[in-house]
Amino acid sequence: MTMNYMNLVLISVILGISAVHCLELKGEYDQKGIYKVYNIKTPFSLKCTADELVEIAWFKNDSEIKANDHYQIEATKDKKAKTTTSILSIQKPLNDDGGDYYCRVVKQDKSQKFMVIGNVAVKLPAHFAVVEGEKLKLHCIAVGYKPTINWILPDNVTIEDGAIESDDSRISVESEGDIEGNVLVIDPADRKDRGEYICEGRSADETLFRDINDGKRVVTKSYVRVKDKLAALWPFIGICSEVFLLCAIIVIYEKRHAKNAELDDSDTEQSPEQKKGDVRHRK
Repeated sequence: MTMNYMNLVLISVILGISAVHCLELKGEYDQKGIYKVYNIKTPFSLKCTADELVEIAWFKNDSEIKANDHYQIEATKDKKAKTTTSILSIQKPLNDDGGDYYCRVVKQDKSQKFMVIGNVAVKLPAHFAVVEGEKLKLHCIAVGYKPTINWILPDNVTIEDGAIESDDSRISVESEGDIEGNVLVIDPADRKDRGEYICEGRSADETLFRDINDGKRVVTKSYVRVKDKLAALWPFIGICSEVFLLCAIIVIYEKRHAKNAELDDSDTEQSPEQKKGDVRHRK
């Protein structure tokens, strides 16, 4: 009797274990088995596999994701292997596509979490010009997971975490949006400020950021030209000089043309007496 009871218990345990839907995740993880890192506007996907023929739904935070132009969901069921695979894809991910994603087995308390984060990327205009004496303002656009900004100026002047390694009081940093120090200000700009400016992007999670980028820096560069205050005036002076010269040539030409016309008129307009005298003289 005891053996029969033990056998029944063992069979119940085995059946209970086999009834549990084991959800397995497969994807490109970047640390600790839960991170998925993507680059802005570069396609990425998340993949979930269940060991039973079930329905899998996708969620971002607490909102269910439905297939549309932004999200593509592909579900396949292998009846022979009795597995279900669901893939969530984003073809052109944006900065706000980061967050916590979940794949969940419908009507069952089974889910798996993906922590999706955007890799840090920065951008400056390739060339920038400012007039001497005016304010130089460079805005470094940064996207990704908790980006932080450092600056490298000509003559190796550096700005890290807002700390400026220079005694030049003209140099400062400002913040636009949620990113600290993403705007470099030099007021007023001087001719010596010409050169290459570098914006370096990092993440507040330094360890994760280094592992993602293999220790490489993420930088963008801009070459700044400082124009002379009178730079805009020289073309105007040149145009005025050309107009003045053209007018002078026209006036001189008109005067000479009028003088030649007077000489021609004096030669052709002779009195009748002069003409008769000329005739007698010929005889």
